[in-house]
Amino acid sequence: MMFLSASDGKDYRLSSFSENVEVHFAFRKKTEVLGKARNLLLQCDFSVPQDYTSKDPLLKNDGMAINSSNQVVDLIFSSERCVVSKAASQLMELVHQTLQDVCLSSARVALEFYHAVRDAILLYEAVIPVK
Repeated sequence: MMFLSASDGKDYRLSSFSENVEVHFAFRKKTEVLGKARNLLLQCDFSVPQDYTSKDPLLKNDGMAINSSNQVVDLIFSSERCVVSKAASQLMELVHQTLQDVCLSSARVALEFYHAVRDAILLYEAVIPVK
């Protein structure tokens, strides 16, 4: 009795799936990253800490805000500081975490992760008005 015949395509489909298992993993991870980004944006937690709503927040001698948090960031190419919303901060944490995974992944998986991060940022730009 023959269990696998030459005309049976199931063995080909199984081997094709197993050869591309990392791509399937990357696609699932991409969907997960986009889902998390969407949920962050749907929460609409774009509040800014009350201490930073005035024009002049209280500063220490070294220029750091007294109640500094993750939402106060130093600008890279400027000496100024800016305040970002909690949702934007959490989105950037998700992007950073995913990009760390890119560094440890194969090229095919890294490309999918890169596209996930790019799409998450584009989703943010589509939902939130950005200068």
